Order: sequence, then structure tokens, then C-alpha cells
Amino acid sequence: MLRKLRDFLFGKAPNIFDPDGTIRHNLPRERWDAWGNRYLKGEDYNWRHHKGKQPLNANPNHSSAK
Repeated sequence: MLRKLRDFLFGKAPNIFDPDGTIRHNLPRERWDAWGNRYLKGEDYNWRHHKGKQPLNANPNHSSAK
């Protein structure tokens, strides 16, 4: 009961560190692969094709441009 109250008032301790103190997110491999593919295959997210700020109508590949 006190632990729940303490967690509510001060927040929970992060559970993202391995025993060596390195940050390790416990996510399934499929989620990491989906995240990586989003940046490699998606033109809107690929930093290699980034040209800086542009109006939406100037980029014909943007999903909102018609």
C-alpha cells in the first residue's frame, strides 16, 4: 500500500537499465524492425531525402499534397 502511494506521489523508478547500467528497452524484435523500416522505407521519414522546411504544396511526395 505504501509503495503504491510512493509511486503515485514521486513516480516509478525507470525499468530501462540492465545490470551494467546501460539503457535497454524491453521491446520485441518486431517492434524494433518496424521502427527501423519506417525510417528506411518511408519517404516522409527518410532523413536522406530531407530538404529542410518547405511548404506542403512544394513537395509532391507529401501525403497531404494533392
